[in-house]
Amino acid sequence: MFKLSKLLLILAVLLSVSCTKEESIEPQKNQAEQSLYPLINDFVIDSPQGILKHVSNKDFIWPNGSQITFSFKDGSSQEQAEFERAARQWMAHANIKFLFMDSFFTTDVVVEFKEDIDMGFGEAYLRSDFKKLTIWVGSKGFKSNSKEFHCAVKHEIGHLLGLFHEHQNPNANIPWNKQAVYNDLTSQGWTKEDVDIWILNKYPTSSSKIQYSAFDRNSIMCYVVPNKWTIGNYEIPQATTLSAMDKSEIEKIYPFGNKRNLYEFKINGKQVLTTDYYEFNESQFVRLAGRIRKEKVGNADPIYRYYNTITNENFLTSIPTEKKSGTGWVYKGIIGYNATGAEETSWPLWRFKYSQSYYYTFAPQNTDPNNEGIAFYLSN
Repeated sequence: MFKLSKLLLILAVLLSVSCTKEESIEPQKNQAEQSLYPLINDFVIDSPQGILKHVSNKDFIWPNGSQITFSFKDGSSQEQAEFERAARQWMAHANIKFLFMDSFFTTDVVVEFKEDIDMGFGEAYLRSDFKKLTIWVGSKGFKSNSKEFHCAVKHEIGHLLGLFHEHQNPNANIPWNKQAVYNDLTSQGWTKEDVDIWILNKYPTSSSKIQYSAFDRNSIMCYVVPNKWTIGNYEIPQATTLSAMDKSEIEKIYPFGNKRNLYEFKINGKQVLTTDYYEFNESQFVRLAGRIRKEKVGNADPIYRYYNTITNENFLTSIPTEKKSGTGWVYKGIIGYNATGAEETSWPLWRFKYSQSYYYTFAPQNTDPNNEGIAFYLSN
């Protein structure tokens, strides 16, 4: 068990006993005024519009639709790529954009890797020396696609977005054997107060501002609970991905409204656009290409999608007569609607045909004979 010295910083959030131990300043009494979605530590939602606010006097506001910028202080290119891949899973379910940049001094969040700390440990806090939100994760023994590494990243990004610890949900029904928990963790350097603050205490329900869901034992924000810590045959294994409730609750905080993400993947060297982030392997993800309307507004045309399972060709169109059929072609249905009209900014996505692949870009390149015209319009 890894033991940290007490950090006298404003924001300290470490994962749990297998996905980490967590230490921080003691939660303040006004923590009852915090909003729990579905539930974490040290960040709070301050308004129905989804504004994020730090529990200290300094506010960190993430308006719905914000672009949060990240930079890496250190780490190998592979560690950085794996961090990005793990973090992006939240972006698929929240109206928030993550942008990873090179500039250390101009980003909202700085990411550090601790090579002397095992994977599965992590922390999110405000650095007092340069006033930056910082996330660090352990990378000792790092290997690509490590479940422990991804677990730590996803948990800490959940904190960044405003989620509290799920095992401290007021609705949690964990049958704790408190003495067993005390005995186990105090032998590893925890104090009884630490155990109460980070594991056993539930968040208060005395304030009308507190919002929380039913207890979700599958949440990425839930600590691992060994069988030996409970009464009876009860345990909570380590979550390695976002639960269904994690996804639905984070979208309540950062709603998409009438918009839907359009993701770009690279499949066998070919560009593929889809609104389903989980259609392909995350390692094949390229970027968030843009957004389209989820529901029809006015006379907006539908966007039809066809995909060839043999050649990996991806065909999108807003013209119903432009159908694809034949060997390998599968109709994927209407994925959304054109973003046109004076009420919002929109821009065209042009389609090009090259041998056995289609390519979509914002650049019209009118002199290119492979230009097939505007496929559809993206939203702002």
